[in-house]
Amino acid sequence: MPLLVAITFLTILPVRLYRAPRPQEVSAAIGWYPTVGYALGGLLALFDAGLRQTVLPSLVIATLLVAALAILTGFLHLDGLIDTCDATFAPRTPAERLTIARDPRAGAFGVVGVTLVLLLKTTLLAGPLAGHRTAVIFCVPALARATMAGAVVLFPTARGTEGSGGSVRQYARGWMALVAAASALVPAAVLLRWDTVPLALGAALGGGAIALFAVRRLGGTTGDVYGAICECAETCALLGAALIG
Repeated sequence: MPLLVAITFLTILPVRLYRAPRPQEVSAAIGWYPTVGYALGGLLALFDAGLRQTVLPSLVIATLLVAALAILTGFLHLDGLIDTCDATFAPRTPAERLTIARDPRAGAFGVVGVTLVLLLKTTLLAGPLAGHRTAVIFCVPALARATMAGAVVLFPTARGTEGSGGSVRQYARGWMALVAAASALVPAAVLLRWDTVPLALGAALGGGAIALFAVRRLGGTTGDVYGAICECAETCALLGAALIG
């Protein structure tokens, strides 16, 4: 059940739950986040391989890959990034920022933030990716989701048990984050060997920075912050691949 919960929560893949998940199952699903990430990465790698058989320029292929990942995730993490930027950069009190985070409208901070992340992802995917293009595309979504799982366990929530962030955090335990880390790192290490290190560090540093900033500005994390963590972890993992390319 936790795996199915993770799939339905993180993707638009056609998986139906046979009953409403219990709170413990929602929290336990974080251990399966990297597995879902590898499923997304596999789809992206196949899509990339097909596109590279065409005459399309690398920048167009990269744009299509970014669009495909956004569609497969139902724009969930991008929406979280927009709301997080609008809330955390607003010159207000933490309580007022949390109210802003629930506003469905996109403000200037959110628009600029999501634009920069999408541009960075696109230009990085247009590059050589450390000479391991297929493996990097396959692994990055999993490493980012392992970072998100770690943030669920390590950082407090801003609204307690309320909201999607609180429901995920409520029964989360340290061993779940360890399972997520292992399930992300072991396949990546097999495929990328020591090149896994800059990708994993990039994901951890990028996602961790967002989590720390949210704790400082909002008093804790939220469901939107988890989405922002995932997006920034993906971007910084790709940056790590570019730096060793």
